[in-house]
Amino acid sequence: MFLVCALHSDEFGLWTNIGANPASQAIHSIWHNFSYMGVNLFMLITGYCCIHSQWRLSRYILLYLQVVFYSTGYIILMLLLPFQSTDLVWQTVIQHCIDIPFAGGYWYFTTYTGLFFLIPFLNKLLLSLNDTQFKSLATTSILVFSILNTGSHAYIAQHGQNLIWMITCYILGAYIRTTNIPGSPSTWFTLFLVSLSACTAINHLIPVLNRDYTALVFVFSCISIFISLSKLQIRSSRISSILAWAAPLSFGVYLFHTHPLMWAFVARIALRIAYSLDFSWYCWIIIPCSIYLTGTGVNWIRAYLFRKADIHQFAEKTSGILTRMARKLL
Repeated sequence: MFLVCALHSDEFGLWTNIGANPASQAIHSIWHNFSYMGVNLFMLITGYCCIHSQWRLSRYILLYLQVVFYSTGYIILMLLLPFQSTDLVWQTVIQHCIDIPFAGGYWYFTTYTGLFFLIPFLNKLLLSLNDTQFKSLATTSILVFSILNTGSHAYIAQHGQNLIWMITCYILGAYIRTTNIPGSPSTWFTLFLVSLSACTAINHLIPVLNRDYTALVFVFSCISIFISLSKLQIRSSRISSILAWAAPLSFGVYLFHTHPLMWAFVARIALRIAYSLDFSWYCWIIIPCSIYLTGTGVNWIRAYLFRKADIHQFAEKTSGILTRMARKLL
């Protein structure tokens, strides 16, 4: 999620003042390609974590309630700001809570909605395959939706921002989880560095071959770093505790800083002030870190409020009601 924050910071013009210095431009290109991996890595994690997990509708309800929380919160914030209060009315609360998640305002959440309801069927299919069949499916997915899709998008991967590509990454993440892939973490990390360098070079020489999430070299970079990290053995209980605490809050960081109101008003104003100063090399670390840490803090407060309001129990009850209704209809 930190990489996603870095990517979005870059889109606001973080590197506007780097000038024509070749070294600065090279660093920018490498950093941009690295941060671009955040979305694919998040998709891979979904497959890696969900392939053996029990599917529960309450999980989606909790995610949707987070969308409602942030949408309502931002509406209230905008109403409290004098220069926005005349433009926003309370009816937009309903509009943002319903329209944003399903009409693309949160494109990742919109896409994930489709994936979520396909997960139980995907898992049943994938777990029924033997190793050879699973490997063939993963390889074919890369062939069709990455290699053959490069430059033409003939196979509707659409830059990787749709359900087809999310399912592809789900399959790859699930394959990594269920297969004992040979190689040490250092070996795969070396492959990651090589592929990232190649990705950067291709970005300058043949931009059309490296312009979205589905580009082959870029995909291999994501897979390499993901396998490397999945093979790490974390022996420190403190680090494990920190990761266990931060991981459930990461999706809320995305909801926090990419909400259309945040994107349109707060983020652009704050980042423009920061970027009006002369460029400093540490900005590309400090600003994404600030967004990530602020988002994590806000989402921790949201999680605390959810616990106090017993939202988890509400989600479980709602899930039970909807499940019973679905069974009667089907």
